[in-house]
Amino acid sequence: MFVEFSDETETVINGILGGLSPPGPGVYQAEIEDDDPRYIAYINRGVANVVRNQRDTLLRSVYDPGILMAQRALRLATTPEETAYAEGKIVELDVYAEALVAIPDQPGFPNTITWPTVPTR
Repeated sequence: MFVEFSDETETVINGILGGLSPPGPGVYQAEIEDDDPRYIAYINRGVANVVRNQRDTLLRSVYDPGILMAQRALRLATTPEETAYAEGKIVELDVYAEALVAIPDQPGFPNTITWPTVPTR
């Protein structure tokens, strides 16, 4: 396959090409094999971006509305039981959010992900 590198060191792939073309100044192209570590790193960067986008979607669609509802429940609580329940939900949602944020730190990232369990409502 044909690739374009970020610079003359040819260590970081910027993109995949349909073929080699006459490069302009500052453009570095080469043909590599699909098992080349530089290609694998390029693919993993794309996978990592997809995983981060999935994580960010979960933060927006699960954590954000959940934490707002739990905080509202806490503000409106009139009994010790209601207060304890709302506080517990806030902690549960915060633990979930922290686990989502830590996904890139997991061993095997981005190819092996352990997604945290979504809190119940």
